[in-house]
Amino acid sequence: MKRCDYYKNKQVQFEIVKLAMNREVVMLSPELKVRGIRANSHKALLSNFQRWNFYAEPLHLYYSLASLYDMPIFSFKMIDRAEQLKLFRDKFNSYVTNYDLGIDMDAHEIPYEQCYIETKRLKDFFDEYKIPYSIRFTGSGFHFNVSGAYIPSKHEEGVLGKVETCKRIVYELSVLLNLTSLDKSIYDIRRIWRMPYSLHSKTNLVCLPLTDEQFENFNKDMALPENVVKLKLWGRGDLSRPGDIKSIEKLHYDICEN
Repeated sequence: MKRCDYYKNKQVQFEIVKLAMNREVVMLSPELKVRGIRANSHKALLSNFQRWNFYAEPLHLYYSLASLYDMPIFSFKMIDRAEQLKLFRDKFNSYVTNYDLGIDMDAHEIPYEQCYIETKRLKDFFDEYKIPYSIRFTGSGFHFNVSGAYIPSKHEEGVLGKVETCKRIVYELSVLLNLTSLDKSIYDIRRIWRMPYSLHSKTNLVCLPLTDEQFENFNKDMALPENVVKLKLWGRGDLSRPGDIKSIEKLHYDICEN
């Protein structure tokens, strides 16, 4: 299935818009880097697709782990946009209201099969603690995402405290479960994350949120764009499991405080 045909599917577009709400959206390729995209509506998403020639160019689509309030809308004129983005970058922390825990199980340096085994190990661990996570095939490896609403932080530390909590949890999990595929390298408040339902431009596979059954029986053909558009995507979302902040607090205490 051609890239343009996949992204012109309205079900795909609306699922992306839902997950982009109150986030910074980013388009990346070796030739182009567009930060500061606000895609809080279907119209805004399509305007940015058109402006940056998104249907034709092999751009990856990302969004911020940070949730933002009242993010500015930036000019499509590159000279003006560069100045606006500089101000936005300098004041970024003032827009942030929350920060998700994102865990990247990376198959770049190790065989995919090993990455899958380690991902299952972490998934079983999260299931045991009843963590409210979503799991996604990224187009090459796997991502876990836990909403910032469930991430504990000392009140006086605010969102920056949540970033530190996420960093500590990821490090301790990598050691405790011997997760060689877990990428521990980048945790900061401006970290970006592959957008669910977007295409991985190198593999042409979809970043697809998975049910438990889909993960247990996973094969990469599930993430072919022609197969994804056959799913009932309306309202599918990121498929987060149920849970509460007490589950995360218990996990944090058990692996970080003991």
